[in-house]
Amino acid sequence: MNLTAAERVLVHLHGFWNAPEPGREVTQTGIAEGARLLRSHVPRTLRSLEGEGLVEGREARLRGRSRKVTVYALTPAGMRRASGRTR
Repeated sequence: MNLTAAERVLVHLHGFWNAPEPGREVTQTGIAEGARLLRSHVPRTLRSLEGEGLVEGREARLRGRSRKVTVYALTPAGMRRASGRTR
């Protein structure tokens, strides 16, 4: 079964739903690598998922970086949707 880009992002983020602190994997670059998407396609996909209320972004500092970056996490609705795709 082929998953859409949005579904691949949801499945990728589902693996980090209970991470104690955000890591590179939940940034746009990490999502692109983990979901096997071109980096240029990730912002568009995330914007769509945010519009549907499945993903939310927030500013955070990652360990070893001085600047804040946007990290993404699933909302409760996103968790339900991703759970159906990981089975």
